[in-house]
Amino acid sequence: RYVYRSYFDYPADGTEFTHAENGYLQVAMETGLTGFVLALLAILLALYWCIRGLKSGSTIDVCGPAAVALSVLAINLTHSATDFIWYVPGCMVIVVLLMACACTLCRSSRPASARNTGANLGRWSWGVSMAAVVVGLVWGGQIKWPEVAAEPHYFEFKRLANAESSDTEATRYEIEAILNAAKANPHDPEIQNRAARAWIRVFLLAHEKGHDLTLEEIQQAALSSGYTSRKDLIEWLDKPAVIGKNRQFLQRSLSSSLAAMKLCPLDDRPYIGLTRLGWLTLMPPKREDSLMRQALRGRPYDGVVHLEVAHFLLNRGDIQRAQAHYHKAFTQDDRCR
Repeated sequence: RYVYRSYFDYPADGTEFTHAENGYLQVAMETGLTGFVLALLAILLALYWCIRGLKSGSTIDVCGPAAVALSVLAINLTHSATDFIWYVPGCMVIVVLLMACACTLCRSSRPASARNTGANLGRWSWGVSMAAVVVGLVWGGQIKWPEVAAEPHYFEFKRLANAESSDTEATRYEIEAILNAAKANPHDPEIQNRAARAWIRVFLLAHEKGHDLTLEEIQQAALSSGYTSRKDLIEWLDKPAVIGKNRQFLQRSLSSSLAAMKLCPLDDRPYIGLTRLGWLTLMPPKREDSLMRQALRGRPYDGVVHLEVAHFLLNRGDIQRAQAHYHKAFTQDDRCR
């Protein structure tokens, strides 16, 4: 969902492409080079079992099942080039069972002495294998449990967000749901992105009660003052008449955006979020420019990104470049018109 946006000029009609429709590419994207190499080794091992059983079998009772297993594996590997059937349990259970049969046929086709040696080695390896399985289960549980814990909060957030209610109480419940999800699962970049925006909403709800200056006006005042020390800037922002204790919500939004960027560098939203609030940390202009360039690399055809870049350049006084991005936003994306 993050890769195709960098090269696919598709109308912004709400459609999102989440899978590559290619098992090999999907595994490589989700698990990296390590997972892709392990998947290839598993495929080569399964092919070896099938071919060895087919070549070494002396009777039709061995060659026949080995040929069936090889045919099924060949169909599966070919089909995976245009679909992600490896993620469909109903398809893969049959393949796994046939590969187990191929492994047994491969072992039975070897000489008796070789089979006995393998059996002896197998006894020694059982303990190591079981220990590896236990470690893997514990490790997998640590990775997956946060997803399970965050799921009800995230589903509640999406339900409230889709309701599009203007009620303040519903908005508070929506914000609370996504922040609880982010707390339960700090490893999900999508949740962290939404949490970053939620913290901004928390700030706005708290700030608008007793302050006349908007966040944009405070930002312009801070930039115009020419602060060179972050300590002096924070001291000014912490004055009750400016922002006061509500500054913590902006800092948490920055932290969530930074976490999302580390978790998924391909997503454009963390870069935009960091640039929006970069003035809180006296971010150098060169770094702000690099963050915006990275956002454009991630979604060069997204009008919303061009709109954000245009606003950023306009605040910097670069009117000519801002106009160019405004033009791209309005011509490429109906949402910006």
